Order: sequence, then structure tokens, then C-alpha cells
Amino acid sequence: MNLVDYFTKNSCKSLKIAFLRASGFYVIFLMLFICLFFLMAKFIAHVALSIKKLSNILKKVSN
Repeated sequence: MNLVDYFTKNSCKSLKIAFLRASGFYVIFLMLFICLFFLMAKFIAHVALSIKKLSNILKKVSN
């Protein structure tokens, strides 16, 4: 086994490991982002509903 083969095999291994680590990190990041997105959507929907309720209450009060 010569030096070039050894080097290419090891660099490919380390690249694979680095890629797997990076892809794992990206998956975790993506999941966190999706969770945050859903939380924000829920929060926005909640705020919109409360604004709607407030406007209904204000309409009743003004009438």
C-alpha cells in the first residue's frame, strides 16, 4: 500500500465523517427551525384571535 492510496482513503473517511456530522447538525438545526416556525405560527394565530375578540368587545361597547 503506497502513500497516495493511504492518504486518499483517510481523507475520504474524514470527509465522510465531517459530512455526516454536518448533515446531523443541519437536521437538528432544521428541526429546531421548524419547531420555532410552528410556535411562531401558533403565537401569531393566538394574537390574531385575541385582537379579533378585542375588536368584537369594542364593537359591543361602542354600540
